[in-house]
Amino acid sequence: MQRFASGLAQAFQVPQELFSQLPSDTVICRCEGVELGDIQAAARRVGPEINRVKSQCRIGMGRCQGRYCQFAAGRILAEMGQVGPAKIGRLRAQPPLRPLPVSAALQSESVKDLQ
Repeated sequence: MQRFASGLAQAFQVPQELFSQLPSDTVICRCEGVELGDIQAAARRVGPEINRVKSQCRIGMGRCQGRYCQFAAGRILAEMGQVGPAKIGRLRAQPPLRPLPVSAALQSESVKDLQ
């Protein structure tokens, strides 16, 4: 699966020079409505590390959890910081705040109403 994903990413690369030509109001993260200008401003404040930028502008915090915007944001940050994409990092996954055992959910009043 990883080899396939890597092959797709390589086959359908967005040209790096395209990012320097985008207007700042271009939406990069559709889930959260984060624009290119938001990413650039956050990177100027905290540096070109993707999880720090995420904490500033919510890139990758929407429903898709960065599946669509992570690579575009990484390429933007790499260009800004004049570093390779490996230095930018990857978005960290967010676990649930508190795991809920299935038994607790089954004991809930709303579940009993459905039975």
